[in-house]
Amino acid sequence: MAEPIGLAIGVVGLAGLFSTCVEYMDYISLGRDYGKDYELSLTKIILLKARLNAWGESLCVVQEGRELAVLRDCWFQEKDAVGRCLLGIKTIFDDTTQIEMKYGLEPFNTDRHSLSHSQGQRSGAFRQIEDKFKSRIQGRQEDASMWKKTCWAIRDKKKFDSLIADLAFYVDGLEKLSDRLQVLGLQRRLLEVEIRAITDTNTLRMLEDASAQTRTALLSRESTDKDSGARGNTSGHTYIGTIIKDRAKVLNGNLGLQESNLAARADYVGQYSKSSLRPVANYVPRPKLHQKIREQLHNSTDDGVKDVRILVVVWGLGGAGKSQLVLNYIQEYRQDYSAVFWIEGGSKESIERDYIQIYRLLYGRPIGAGQEIVKVEDAVPAVKSWFHGREGRWLVVLDSADTIDNLQDPSYIDIEYFMPDAPGVHVVVTSRSATAKEMTVLEAVEVADMEPAEAVALFRRGAKLQEEGQEIRTEVAQIVKELGYLALAITLAGSYISVTHRLSSDIRKYLPEYRQRRKELLRQRPQQHIHRYGESVLSTWEASFDAIAHQHPAASRLLSVLAFMNFDDIFISLFNRNVIHIIEPPETLSLSAQRWWSYIFPETDGNSYELESAFQTLQTYSLIQWRSDQRSYSMHKLVHIWGQDRLEATRQEQLSSLTLELLADATADYQSDSSYRLRLVPHIMVSFGIYSQTHDSMGETTGDRLTTIKRIGDFLYTIGRWTEAYNIRVFYFQGMRKFLGVEHPDTLTSMNNLAEVLDHQGKYKEAEEMHRQALALKETVLGKEHPDTLTSMNNLAWVLGSQGRYEEAEEIHRQALALRETVLGKEHPDTLMSMNNLALVLDSQGKYEEAEEMHRQALALRETVLGKEHPDTLMSMNNLALVLDSQGKYEEAEEMHRQTLALSETVLGKEHPDTLTSMNNLASVLGRQGRYEEAEEIHRQALALYKTVLGKEHPDTLTSMNNLAEVLNHQGKYKEAEEMHRQALALYKTVLGKEHPHTLTSINNLALILDSQGKYEEAEEMHRQTLALYKTVLGKEHPHTLTSMNNLALVLDSQGKYEEAEEMHRQTLALYKTVLGKEHPDTLTSMNNLAEVLNHQGKYKEAEEMHRQALALCERVLGKEHPHTLTSMNNLASVLDSQGKYKEAEEMHRQALALRETVLGKEHPHTLTSMNNLASVLDSQGKYEEAEEMHRQALALYKTVLGKEHPDTLTSMNNLASEQSRDPIMVLDRDTDSSGNGISEEQDGNQGSLSTPSTSVAGSDAG
Repeated sequence: MAEPIGLAIGVVGLAGLFSTCVEYMDYISLGRDYGKDYELSLTKIILLKARLNAWGESLCVVQEGRELAVLRDCWFQEKDAVGRCLLGIKTIFDDTTQIEMKYGLEPFNTDRHSLSHSQGQRSGAFRQIEDKFKSRIQGRQEDASMWKKTCWAIRDKKKFDSLIADLAFYVDGLEKLSDRLQVLGLQRRLLEVEIRAITDTNTLRMLEDASAQTRTALLSRESTDKDSGARGNTSGHTYIGTIIKDRAKVLNGNLGLQESNLAARADYVGQYSKSSLRPVANYVPRPKLHQKIREQLHNSTDDGVKDVRILVVVWGLGGAGKSQLVLNYIQEYRQDYSAVFWIEGGSKESIERDYIQIYRLLYGRPIGAGQEIVKVEDAVPAVKSWFHGREGRWLVVLDSADTIDNLQDPSYIDIEYFMPDAPGVHVVVTSRSATAKEMTVLEAVEVADMEPAEAVALFRRGAKLQEEGQEIRTEVAQIVKELGYLALAITLAGSYISVTHRLSSDIRKYLPEYRQRRKELLRQRPQQHIHRYGESVLSTWEASFDAIAHQHPAASRLLSVLAFMNFDDIFISLFNRNVIHIIEPPETLSLSAQRWWSYIFPETDGNSYELESAFQTLQTYSLIQWRSDQRSYSMHKLVHIWGQDRLEATRQEQLSSLTLELLADATADYQSDSSYRLRLVPHIMVSFGIYSQTHDSMGETTGDRLTTIKRIGDFLYTIGRWTEAYNIRVFYFQGMRKFLGVEHPDTLTSMNNLAEVLDHQGKYKEAEEMHRQALALKETVLGKEHPDTLTSMNNLAWVLGSQGRYEEAEEIHRQALALRETVLGKEHPDTLMSMNNLALVLDSQGKYEEAEEMHRQALALRETVLGKEHPDTLMSMNNLALVLDSQGKYEEAEEMHRQTLALSETVLGKEHPDTLTSMNNLASVLGRQGRYEEAEEIHRQALALYKTVLGKEHPDTLTSMNNLAEVLNHQGKYKEAEEMHRQALALYKTVLGKEHPHTLTSINNLALILDSQGKYEEAEEMHRQTLALYKTVLGKEHPHTLTSMNNLALVLDSQGKYEEAEEMHRQTLALYKTVLGKEHPDTLTSMNNLAEVLNHQGKYKEAEEMHRQALALCERVLGKEHPHTLTSMNNLASVLDSQGKYKEAEEMHRQALALRETVLGKEHPHTLTSMNNLASVLDSQGKYEEAEEMHRQALALYKTVLGKEHPDTLTSMNNLASEQSRDPIMVLDRDTDSSGNGISEEQDGNQGSLSTPSTSVAGSDAG
């Protein structure tokens, strides 16, 4: 045949040419629809392909990069000859017409994926050869063009044999060249490994026959084609034949030993293990995992998968309990297996030792001294072969197969080589490597943390605890939680306690000792079970860490950094956004990001892909786990702690500082993404906690690091995480005091900002004390008229107002306003802020007219000085609308709220927090007008935006939830309102704490909704709890405390506990008069409610007298048309009705109805109440027709306004029916709810969400 000449080709080109040749031969060998007679011919092709592959591996031609350099050094002189041989192979296949005609092949244009069926028809021997050799070139198959993927079938066996001879000619030539390069020994060893992997004699016989026939053909070809330039290498084929024959001896159990005449055992019943195949005595079953192993192994068998090996992988962190779990499975299902073999897979040496011992058992070779040596390369295939063709079921466990990932690792184990592949064998592999699960098509079993109940049971058994008290149970639960529910750590702790008498007698001493000696204790092994635990908790992880450091140094450094973040929800976008950002060089990043980047990747520029690779390496070793539900990584709690403990204190301080800087950068980049911000908080607090601890031992903090601390504190304050912000700002204040001194202006600013957080936490007394200290120092250092001093005055006045000390707050606000007018001028923004805050405290005292006038002045000046669209101007509009609302000027208040909302949406955007405050306040004034559906819709929109913008746990979001629940309550949607109040309360407790004033308000509002549903006992209990907490937190005379007393008295009244209710109302009224004054609106509400409970007891004269006093004061203080005045008028008329003073009662009801129609509108619920009550008094006078007509009108309006199922609608229906049957009429709501039952709480909530910005005067101080 002609051969190419004059070839000039580079080394890289030779590598590509080689790949093409192997690929072509692969398509021939994987053809379809071969008859049985052609299997021998195909085996010859496979053998040639194997030889070609082995030749390529011997010269490193099948790999890339480093190996090509070897080619350049080793066979530069031979490259032309090599090229001629490879091109000879390629030329055979390039001409498709020639390959059809000359070699008797017929193409089938079918996709490669359709071959599986036809391949299934071939004999097991053929499939085994084919499967073994095809895996080496699978990676190249996908790159071939479509025509090259044609499936071939043998049409003419004789012609096909000539193809074999032609291909063999060139392969022989390559091997001859290999002899010159002195690599034939390596080539032969590679081929020997291939042959030794064959596990049945039928396949070996076919391979031997193919080898012999190929050798004969080659010898014939050599004699007829002596001038071809390359000669057949028959020595190579003789060698192949030799190793095939040796392999046959192995598979027959004849290894040339003295007992070679003994045959393999027909069967073997028993077990093999270097130690007991039973879990430790204190093992606690883990039924979910246990069942998962059982289902994977046995369901696969039951489903008819009987001709393949069944493999289950059990993987997880070192110390999680993988081995003990499998031992428990063996103990439970030992009877299902003829034999069980436990192979220690932690090292090559242990696997080889166990395989040799198993070989001796299976082939009847005695075990003991003096026995002849068995080679492991013979024992492994002999053992694997033994399982073939035998009935029964066997279990093989490869335990602790951890070093299976990195081929460059000297301890790397090709674990799949050691797995029996015969049907009837169940194989279980335990591994720390996450990649182990890729070895099986079955679902892998991950062994993670124990269930809390399982962990407690394991601890109790290990510690041998006998006591059962609640205190013991609580302590045990805390211990196992601290140990991260990790099985080995819990076993270790229990063992240590059981042998340490001072601890077993009082386990409360364990955790303090553990925290102090954690590293030392985790290095121990359980004394009672030391023979079963080869490693301590820490040694298992340190072995993995050492392997990672060798394989992927950047991953080991990344693990060290992750130890200074939270162990859960480690989301990679945090690093992508703020460290990598885009694939840019590190010098384009911030200094802190550059420091972080250069630590992880000190030797490369790096990119996001390298970072992902580092994460993947850590996951491979099970040191981190991917949580698909969170789309993030997590780390076991103990691994996280170990990552810190393994470092010296100086290194801990450096890395925690580095991580804190990274997180500070993260806070600045994504201010608008609430979910991202909230995910940062746990990482910030863990990193800060470690930094603050190391700082205490390392000394002072530098200015740069204090700046980082301040940035984080401001971030936490902005998102409403006041508890965390307090911890950060305390540290910052202390650092500034040491760094700059207590009198430095920046230190005083940090003191002011710390006091702000205390105010938000409801710690008003502490906040007041700190503001007073800051004010005194500023007066001394800066002077009484310095702008920062005046800011401190403002903030002190604000916290006094928060405590209900309105007169004192008013006095200081007036002083601050006067000084700001003198020092800064009447139009300075800070002066206008003082005016705003003074107006707010006047509003709180019920001085509505003066407050309105001051708000109007502030608004006019802000419009002139700052402009109509400035945020401070919008704040003034909002506050003016609130004071109009307080006066019952609902239409004007609504109009102003709508203007404010429209401007906020334009200027600040629809999602700005101040815009959401405007939405909330507009909805509230709509609710007070009885436009509940419209109010509900706006509250729902606001709540959805709060959740998106600020997050579900932000205090403003919780206020929005509360307000929506209130409007649902007014509509009679009690269940939904109750559920929302309960959700809000749970979040308040979590975010702000059980004693925060907002939390107490939430408890109060939940109790009110329970009262509305008639759940009086639960409501009473809740009101009593709230009152006790108010007294403790805010004091007995705080307005919120008095409101709580009022609401408790109301629920007592609802239950008929009139005497107790009366007594509480009298106490409340006396305190209101003392604290707020006799004419304060809340005092008048208290008078009304006391009069009502007197009325319920039949004390009509006293009730009437008190109602008359309250009405006179309301008319003078609030005005004759104020809604509260009209409520007072309604209630006086009702008590007159109760005394039979029908004419006077009718006249007063008519006045109230007329005024309510004018002020509130004909469809307002309070107007409908007046209609109902007027109809009632008409009925009492025998004016039945007029009474019935009014009931009909009221009912029709109730159905329209509140809906057919609202409780008030049902009451109205009842009253109409009673009127028609002349039954007693039920007097509707006497308006005690609207005038006293929690209204102060709702108004406080609305103003609170607005008034918070007024404290941002301190923002200029903080700047």
